[in-house]
Amino acid sequence: MVYRSPAITESIYKAQDAAAGTATAETILFRVPSACSLVSFQYVPKGALTGHDTNNAVITILRRPASGPGTPATIVARTTNVANGNWVAWTAVDFGTLANSTLNAGDIITMQIEKAASGVQIPEGIFVVNLQPRRLGLSE
Repeated sequence: MVYRSPAITESIYKAQDAAAGTATAETILFRVPSACSLVSFQYVPKGALTGHDTNNAVITILRRPASGPGTPATIVARTTNVANGNWVAWTAVDFGTLANSTLNAGDIITMQIEKAASGVQIPEGIFVVNLQPRRLGLSE
């Protein structure tokens, strides 16, 4: 039998982009408090966003290891295109399948936003991060 601690949910505020065509350089979202697995990553926008195949944004979530800055590993990227659909205000947008989701205490989770063509303004909102603690259970 395995006993697990309950999942932890963190919410991180993100301000609205300055302009549709303005990219956001890599920005720190949070420092991982203890060894855990990233279970899901969502964004809850305060406003709507219309997906567009030419004028869009790519939001990339990255992990920088606690051992040193090095090259960040991509956890997930979400493009605001037609295939990924429109965003509805106050409705969570799931970022989908995660990679590099085993996190260590002290890892830094960051995000960056790149824009294509004229881009799109990402509305104000919150990132919702669901974490599952590791090494906290007993096995028998």
